[in-house]
Amino acid sequence: MPKKAHTVKIANQPLELRISTRSKIKLHQVPAAVDNLCWLIEYEPQKVALVDGPNAEEILNYLAQHQLQLTHILNTHTHGDHIGVNQDLAKRHMLQDIEVWGSAKAPSPIPGLSKALHDGDQIILGELSGSVILTEGHLNGHISFVFNLNQNINDPESDSASKNFNLIECLLFCGDTLFAGGCGYVFDGPMSSMAQSLDKLASLPKQTLICCAHEYTLDNLHFALSIEPGNLKLQERAYQVIQLREKGYSTVPSTLQEELESNPFLRSHSLEIIKKLGVNPNESRSFIFEKTRRLKDQKVYRNYPLKELLKRA
Repeated sequence: MPKKAHTVKIANQPLELRISTRSKIKLHQVPAAVDNLCWLIEYEPQKVALVDGPNAEEILNYLAQHQLQLTHILNTHTHGDHIGVNQDLAKRHMLQDIEVWGSAKAPSPIPGLSKALHDGDQIILGELSGSVILTEGHLNGHISFVFNLNQNINDPESDSASKNFNLIECLLFCGDTLFAGGCGYVFDGPMSSMAQSLDKLASLPKQTLICCAHEYTLDNLHFALSIEPGNLKLQERAYQVIQLREKGYSTVPSTLQEELESNPFLRSHSLEIIKKLGVNPNESRSFIFEKTRRLKDQKVYRNYPLKELLKRA
């Protein structure tokens, strides 16, 4: 059976992030499998840390093409499309020289794990410092990595950059917890844990760059428009995403500011969403989140084309 093409035809160019007057890092996006987005943090010239990956093939090809050395793997959780790269590298006898960071609460073994991390642990990559956030709900033991920047991003080359990432304060790698325009499935749960995890991420600075693990934005905004069609920020974002996806561009990363303005899973306070769900406005955040997540799981919104929803808005 021929290999299925990735949904992203044109990945973002590396983003340059300055962390001091003398130092900078680069963020590389590598599409893998069908819709996974892998992230390589070039924390020192030619030295990179990988966040998750379904397999090694695309990563190794990218490393060779850009003359990069893989020194770390940061695993957010233990689903196969996130630790598959560890397994592939182990089979190739290439994992023993790589430092692997993962959750101390992981429900199954992380291949090559060398540093078991807990909520609140401090982490350092070169001059880049950050911390670990426990973000369970999608899967037990799921963690996210947040790095502090307080600097500018300079991305003059990228045709896909329809927005300028200025004054970015933090860099967030959140696996399958928060997506551009949506959130991950709640497998292990409970729903309240996922709501709490999203609230943790929502409390980060608004100018946090959201580096999630999948290109799901178009479908996520399709659902969002079905329950909050009057949201002007959401309408604007949907038009932009449609244009980018029609050209094959990636729509990730986003900023937390964008998510707060247009992601229904961070907008339980929206009276339009509450009315659409048919719930009491005084219900808890967790209750409204659960109703929203279960409604998306039914996928009824896919019966109504996205462009038709935009026309009605």
